[in-house]
Amino acid sequence: MNLRTRLALSAAAPLAVALVVGTVAVTAVFSAGRLHDLDGQTRTESDTLVALVRNGQLPSTLPAPAASTLLAQVLAADGTVLAATPSASPVQPLLQVQVRGGHSVVTDEAGAYAGVPLRLRVRSTALDGRPVRVVVAAPLTDVRRAMRALRLVLLLVVPLLLAGTTAVLWWVTGRALRPVERL
Repeated sequence: MNLRTRLALSAAAPLAVALVVGTVAVTAVFSAGRLHDLDGQTRTESDTLVALVRNGQLPSTLPAPAASTLLAQVLAADGTVLAATPSASPVQPLLQVQVRGGHSVVTDEAGAYAGVPLRLRVRSTALDGRPVRVVVAAPLTDVRRAMRALRLVLLLVVPLLLAGTTAVLWWVTGRALRPVERL
């Protein structure tokens, strides 16, 4: 391998590491941001529903925010669905995973509810003195789709950027070494 190629590759190697680290960081930050947004939406909706339950104003069909993909249910202690949003099943509970504590946020990766992975916020409260759980779920389908698209773009862009930069470095190194070659 000639000096020109070795210099171009040695300059491209740290760039490759930086691009890979940057890609992983961007993906992680994007994913965390999307989950944070979903958690905020489920928190707001669960606060609203817990207030309804505590005030004894539990309708059989729970209100849902306009144009929202959120699903919500109020479950009795035995898991029976007492009320649900129109988009959630009035029979099958959203909560298919074990949850401990009065307030939890969990992810059901298995997609036990209709095959869709869900981000669930579970809150314990009481309805007429009986313990109930308010469950608000956000489907992770859009987040997963966005993450796949981001990864695909990064998997295409990063190698092309690295190849282009390496070619430019190889060309610039050749120009810089031309006087040395003449000697």
